[in-house]
Amino acid sequence: MTGNLYNLEQKTIVPPIPVNLPDGATVVATLEGSTTLSPNISLDRILYVPNFSCNLISVAQLIRELNCVVIFDGDLCVIQDRISKSLIGVGRLREGGSTTLTSSHLQEFKSTE
Repeated sequence: MTGNLYNLEQKTIVPPIPVNLPDGATVVATLEGSTTLSPNISLDRILYVPNFSCNLISVAQLIRELNCVVIFDGDLCVIQDRISKSLIGVGRLREGGSTTLTSSHLQEFKSTE
């Protein structure tokens, strides 16, 4: 999910999808697209949620699309290829509970600002 249209490539209109926001409000997403995190990693079916102030990645979708393993340990999040066990990305827990990918294997997910 993203609130920034610049994060999305190949945008398409989708049937209205209600999305519950953390503040209790409900908005309707009517667009989805894909984004590229690195030359070899792209994610599809990312919803555009107007006025959403952050980017969220579904861990279940990430695992399915990349055929990877995601490990959360302490303040780290490690993403590894399921077969080769090679490192795809590393994240660090930020204040507020979100994780930012910091590995040089991934370009930073585009800012929502």
